[in-house]
Amino acid sequence: MTNARRGAWIGAAMAGLLALSACGDSDGDSPFENGEQSGEESGGSGEETGGEGEEGGGESIADLPADQIMEQAQEALLAAESLRMTTEGGPGTDGVGMDLHLDKEGSCEGWVSMEGQGSVEILMRADQIWMKPDQTFWSTMGASDPALVSLVDGNWLYGTTDDPELASTASACALGDLFAGSGSGGTDTATIGEETTHNGTPVIEIHDTDETGAEMTMLIATEGEPYPLLMTTNEGGGTTELEISDFNVPVSFDEPAADVVLNIEDFRSGNITA
Repeated sequence: MTNARRGAWIGAAMAGLLALSACGDSDGDSPFENGEQSGEESGGSGEETGGEGEEGGGESIADLPADQIMEQAQEALLAAESLRMTTEGGPGTDGVGMDLHLDKEGSCEGWVSMEGQGSVEILMRADQIWMKPDQTFWSTMGASDPALVSLVDGNWLYGTTDDPELASTASACALGDLFAGSGSGGTDTATIGEETTHNGTPVIEIHDTDETGAEMTMLIATEGEPYPLLMTTNEGGGTTELEISDFNVPVSFDEPAADVVLNIEDFRSGNITA
């Protein structure tokens, strides 16, 4: 493969990579705004922490009207310093899957996937970003040179937030931006469902329907902080589940070894040796 052809393919791969890795980005929509859930499904392994925090005295959150429960759940969500979002049961109705642990400082660890297009692992700390696409991703990006595929497969692409294109990935990993610009939380169409448990945590069901007719159910913790632990949307015959966990658990990971890291500038320009 010539440098020109390699450079053209790499440019196309970069565009796809950034689009895929940024699928967790938010344009200001919130699971609480107008009672509408985002298309992302999330949740994560790890200890469920919906019961953290002090239990308020007096009435239980389950005794409040549905809109007030949603408002308190939104306040608790916005106050969390970190959390984990994971898709339940694979990609949702929009084909997007994820498992991301992120915090307000911009640290991020996990992966995102697009049905039929592969997945990308993402690590971010301060201004540093590492991304590792899988082989399916490279194939869907048109990689036909076996030597080039062998070179990039299994390696991490490294860059910083000074790179304009990587800035979108950085914003996708910023918990502080993810739910920014959300509405007041409650809606006048929400109704209260059953009290049950989710992963051992007592929860109250809140049901709502958005302006498109999509049906949404939230499970909100009734002990400790009123965190939203699971959000399910039924739309177009498909079900999307977003699980949220690991509230205030620090994001930690080991940086990839230097011998499996490719500088994104070299990758973009085609200045790599196959």
